[in-house]
Amino acid sequence: MIRASHVPHIPFPGKCHSKFRSSIQMERSSHLGDENSNPSSTFPVFLHDSMNTGTLIVGLGNPYHGDDAIGIIVARQLYEMIKDNEPIDFLELSVSNFELTERIVGYKRVIIVDGLVNDEEAIGSVKKIEVSASIGRSPLSVHTGGFDAALSLARMMHLGVPDEISVYGIVIREPEGFSERLSNELSSKLLDIVREIAIVEFGALQEKKHA
Repeated sequence: MIRASHVPHIPFPGKCHSKFRSSIQMERSSHLGDENSNPSSTFPVFLHDSMNTGTLIVGLGNPYHGDDAIGIIVARQLYEMIKDNEPIDFLELSVSNFELTERIVGYKRVIIVDGLVNDEEAIGSVKKIEVSASIGRSPLSVHTGGFDAALSLARMMHLGVPDEISVYGIVIREPEGFSERLSNELSSKLLDIVREIAIVEFGALQEKKHA
């Protein structure tokens, strides 16, 4: 879950600072079911046998913490939308920055989706940041020992950091208690969120598909 204190108030698709979750890894699987239902059983990690050289979609979140699952759900639906048109993998995680970096090594392109806690922006708003793996400094450098530090270390070790890394934060309110469902307000915007990211990342392919 990303904190709004690290994100400037710039409308999508403007750049923003981002903070990734730091907790135990979770890889779950379930059928998509209701749009506002969070995953409640083990979800497979969809990985091709092609040496991970294509695109990876990563969903970050906690499926048992209400709207905090939005990153997982959006990433999963984006994967389902794209998978029949081009080689693409899906991974659902709740991990430390260094473990996240380890899992994306070897891909040419990575799209990461997470929840962004912000009490001022409209729920469901999309914030985007582009991270260049070829540049030592990135907008994520505000976090000591964070994602930028992990990427820098991976580059120093020549581990094959992706050439293109896109990070999306979906605006939510601070989740309270345990829940396996999204709020009604957020779930009503789910399809629009997925389509918005799909058009930005996959362009004409998605515009044609949903025409």
